[in-house]
Amino acid sequence: MNRAAVVAAFVGLATCSKPGGGPDPCVLLRAAGPEALLRTELGPDRHIYGLCRIDSVAAPAGPDEKSVGLEIRRDAGAAAVASAQQFWEHEGNGVGYQGGVRENLRELNGPGRFTVWVPIDGGLQLFSYWDRENLLVISIKGAPVERALPWAQTLAGETVRAERASRS
Repeated sequence: MNRAAVVAAFVGLATCSKPGGGPDPCVLLRAAGPEALLRTELGPDRHIYGLCRIDSVAAPAGPDEKSVGLEIRRDAGAAAVASAQQFWEHEGNGVGYQGGVRENLRELNGPGRFTVWVPIDGGLQLFSYWDRENLLVISIKGAPVERALPWAQTLAGETVRAERASRS
């Protein structure tokens, strides 16, 4: 089975696996193949409200941390972000806490109406805002940007599609 078919199958599962109707971020995150991205064995999924975080077994924290996270939020106020200025006003403190700086913020074309990524200590974060009240945050530590950014963009697209499908 090719990667697209596997992702499509998991997206189908994700749309019905979380109480409340939205996609399960852990199902989406696992379907994206984080082991291949981080090139390490991963520990168990950790659910924290709308966040799923998965750490490597060998380096779950510290300077050699290898981890991935996917958070899906419904927040009309935060999702109203439509510019780099507004983004930094809403998310800058959290991004800064992880070593990100405003000058390194880069806008991307999709999957939402406003999508940005920023390098953080040991990795990157990608944020995407769509359909008036939805936003996602993908956090990656321990993979080079050249691999991490395309992986995050693919996961963001699959997440937006799964969330929209869960409402139809």
